Amino acid sequence: MNWEQLDRLIDELEALLPERQVSVFNPGYHRSDWKTFWAKAGQTQQGFNSGVRYPTKQLRDEAWERFNKVRSLASQRASEEQDHLRDVSESCRNEILSEAESARHSPWIDAVWDKITFSTDKTTVENMKALGRTLASARRMLSEYKDKMFGEHKRECYEKIAEIQQTHDEWWERYKEAREREREAWEQRRNERRERIRANIEKNRERLAKATDALERQRERAAELRSKIAETRSDKWSQIFEDWLSETERKIDDIEESVRRLEAWIEEDGRKLDEMD
Repeated sequence: MNWEQLDRLIDELEALLPERQVSVFNPGYHRSDWKTFWAKAGQTQQGFNSGVRYPTKQLRDEAWERFNKVRSLASQRASEEQDHLRDVSESCRNEILSEAESARHSPWIDAVWDKITFSTDKTTVENMKALGRTLASARRMLSEYKDKMFGEHKRECYEKIAEIQQTHDEWWERYKEAREREREAWEQRRNERRERIRANIEKNRERLAKATDALERQRERAAELRSKIAETRSDKWSQIFEDWLSETERKIDDIEESVRRLEAWIEEDGRKLDEMD
C-alpha cells in the first residue's frame, strides 16, 4: 500500500462516517452501520502501522490527524447514538413491563374474596379474559418494539410476560379443576335425583297395581251386590244390599281417584326423566 492509497482509505472512511442524528424521536432515527465503518477504520490503521511513507512528514501528520479526527468523531457519535438507542430501548421496556404487570393475577386475591362472600370483586372468568387481553397487548407491543430494543431489555420483557402468563395458567388450571369438581358433584346430584325419581315411579307402579287389583275386586263386589238386590225378595236384605252397594261404590270412586292420581304422578316423573336425559 502506498501513501495515495492510504489517503483514499481515509477519504472512504470519512464518507462512511454516519451523520449525527439530532433526536431519537425523529421517525427516521435508525441504527447506523458502525460495523462497516470500524472495519474500514481498522484497515486504515493497519496502513499506518505498516509504515507507509509519505512524501513529507507534514503530509503524513495531516493524514494521521485527519484519520484520528474522523475516528474520534465516530466514537463520539457512536456513543451518543448508543445512549439515545438505550433510552428508547428502556422506554419501550418500561412500557411493556407496565402493561404486562397490569395483567398480573395474584392467587391471594381469590383467597381473600373467598372469605368476603358479599363482595362483587372476586376474580371471574370475564376478569381473567380481560387480563388475558392485556397480556396479549404486552406481547404485541414487544413484537412491535423489538427492533428498537437491546437484547437485555427484550429478555426482561420475555421473562416478565412468561411470569405473568404463569399466574394466568395457574388460575385457569384451578378454575378447570373447580369446574370439574362442580360437574362431578352436579352429575352425582342428578344421578341421585334420577334414582329417587325411578324409585318413586317403581313405588307408585306398585301402588297402582294394588289399587287396580282393589278396584277390580270392588267392581266385582258391586256387580255381585246388584245381582243380589235383583234376586232378593226380602225388603230387609234388599236394604242391606243397597247400603253395601253404596259403600262399595264410594270405595270404587275413591280407588279410581287414587288410580288417576298415581297414573299422573308416574307420567310426570317419566317426563322428568326424559328431560334429565
